[in-house]
Amino acid sequence: MPKTISAVNARKALGQVMNEVVLTGSEYIVERDGKPMVAIVSCEKYGIMERARKDAKDILKNIRGKMEGASDKEIDSLVSEGVKAVRGLV
Repeated sequence: MPKTISAVNARKALGQVMNEVVLTGSEYIVERDGKPMVAIVSCEKYGIMERARKDAKDILKNIRGKMEGASDKEIDSLVSEGVKAVRGLV
């Protein structure tokens, strides 16, 4: 569960927040006026998220290619295949 921190406090304690994120794996949500604005995560976790996003896009591109000229039944089957594949990434 990510911790929340105000933007003002994040600025004041950025070094400490960075150390905590890197050393303990903590995550932070930075809020402005009580609204979530950004997340602070480790570069390692960010890389994992980026690879998962790329993999999901590749799966979607593959499915879209298969859907050209497909019937409604075939499309439903391909959508189900895509959902299963993406859920397997997470």
